[in-house]
Amino acid sequence: MRTLGTIGCVLAAILGGGCSTGSTEVPIVEKHVAGNRQMTVARIAVDGMMCEVACGSKIRKELLELDGVANADIDFTTDRALNYAEVEYDPQRLQPQDLAGQIAAIAGGIYQVKEVQVTHFAQAGGL
Repeated sequence: MRTLGTIGCVLAAILGGGCSTGSTEVPIVEKHVAGNRQMTVARIAVDGMMCEVACGSKIRKELLELDGVANADIDFTTDRALNYAEVEYDPQRLQPQDLAGQIAAIAGGIYQVKEVQVTHFAQAGGL
């Protein structure tokens, strides 16, 4: 497991936001599994989403603006403490910290990233 510490706050500040979390560490958990095709997907736990339409759409839009993001979807359920952004991205161009920083920078830090789970899929036999 790796953590995003002070570097995440600096990254968030550079991207136009602030580091609003009480704790500046975001756990990043990575795993490798066999799949049908090679891709990397991050499941990002986000606190502070109040609705799927406005909040979810804003987060999705901001993630899709990053060079290297192929797809972004929001997994939102009303009254759930944490909701999720699921992002397919190119790990040669972006790191999980970049994705977390982009979300943390939205609207001056209204959303807090609690954890990033990264799955690297490789075609069978490619691990």
